[in-house]
Amino acid sequence: MQLVICRTSDCFYQYVQKLEDCSDIVELKQVCEDYLHQLGGKFFKYAWIPPAITTTPAPISFFTCPDPWLNHCTEQGYNISDPKSRYCNEHSHPVEWSDHIIGKSLSSKEVPAQDYNFWQDTLDMGLGNGATIPIRGIGGSKGMFCIAYEGSYVEKEAAPLPLMEAWAMHLHSHIERLYIAQQLSRPLSEREQEVLKWTVIGKTAEEIGNILNISANTVLFHLNNLRRRLNVSNKHHLIARAFTLRLVEL
Repeated sequence: MQLVICRTSDCFYQYVQKLEDCSDIVELKQVCEDYLHQLGGKFFKYAWIPPAITTTPAPISFFTCPDPWLNHCTEQGYNISDPKSRYCNEHSHPVEWSDHIIGKSLSSKEVPAQDYNFWQDTLDMGLGNGATIPIRGIGGSKGMFCIAYEGSYVEKEAAPLPLMEAWAMHLHSHIERLYIAQQLSRPLSEREQEVLKWTVIGKTAEEIGNILNISANTVLFHLNNLRRRLNVSNKHHLIARAFTLRLVEL
């Protein structure tokens, strides 16, 4: 099987820019699907879990798995006991999998009993080649990105794993940009924006008070409100979240 693989940096950043231009989850999913098709991807799944301190929004996911596989996963309860999801919860580094390695592990009984049927069904559905990438976002968010490649282990000519990992991180950052922003029930006030800007620059509460001609206690009041509204626990998380949501421009 001869695949048309888009591996150049120009192609990569072209699609990263398309992610940048997305305004909702539907557009993100389509851009992701288009790019992964260029990489020889057959199907993919992405899931995002917000930080534990966040009350909204809820976890989100989108995928392009075939209906027979999705129905089978529901019937077998794989959506609860998916070993790929478990791997992403327990590890931080990506891993590739193939029909060759899976088949060998099944034959030698190296696969845990609870996962045996899952991996056997994965092979039977022709989804035995791909990669699983755990994602750790800013402030404690987590993500999982899985891709299944076209072709067999011998035939596949998929993109290198570091490229897939880079794509997963870009996708994750744009998911956070779109959905964590929904935590803001109203836009930041002009004063909150000023306090946030000077905090990001590195000024102390006393210095910000002198710049804005307000007391340090008033600055601390605004900082406490900002932490509460952005669901962060300290100033460092506040700064990271401000950049993620593009609330400041330096």
